Amino acid sequence: MNPPKVFLNVLLVFMLSSSFISYDDQDKKKIVADKAVSEITYSMVHPLHEWTGTSKDINGIIIYHEEESRIESVAISVLLSTFDSKNSNRDSHALEVLDAIKYPTVKFSSNNIQKNGDDITITGNLVFHNVTKPVTITAKQTKDKKKLWVTGSFNVDITEYQIEQPSLMGFKAEKEIGMNFKIAFPITDK
Repeated sequence: MNPPKVFLNVLLVFMLSSSFISYDDQDKKKIVADKAVSEITYSMVHPLHEWTGTSKDINGIIIYHEEESRIESVAISVLLSTFDSKNSNRDSHALEVLDAIKYPTVKFSSNNIQKNGDDITITGNLVFHNVTKPVTITAKQTKDKKKLWVTGSFNVDITEYQIEQPSLMGFKAEKEIGMNFKIAFPITDK
């Protein structure tokens, strides 16, 4: 494991064990995301083409209330360098536009999670390009005997995070990035 990944894992554990998330109930567990099957995908649109990039290297952790089958808190962190659009030139340019050497990660931590059946509404803070903004994400929570799945999507206006829209041949890409996620957390069925 290289040093940035170690740091991210330590940061996630610290975030979830710090004062903003407290738990002492035996029905609550910390569960780390299963990187083998989890992914986050972004999509961008330019007048000349559209593309997506996917990361399967997601550092995520939840506080899960087993008795109520409910996520109480979540923290996610992804290195920008782990997104792959299947075009190394485009990926290199994206890292340059995003100042990835200076701001290598995108992070999200929840403030509140509301559950209504399988639907969950997650409010929290997204840190992107060293700018923190509140976001609300609508997702689905489903489970099988081995995993709790959280899937959903939301949009990010990159200009709100002080990122200039990338351009090609004099045309700028749209300022909104579509984000889709499918994250699995290992659980045991009661």
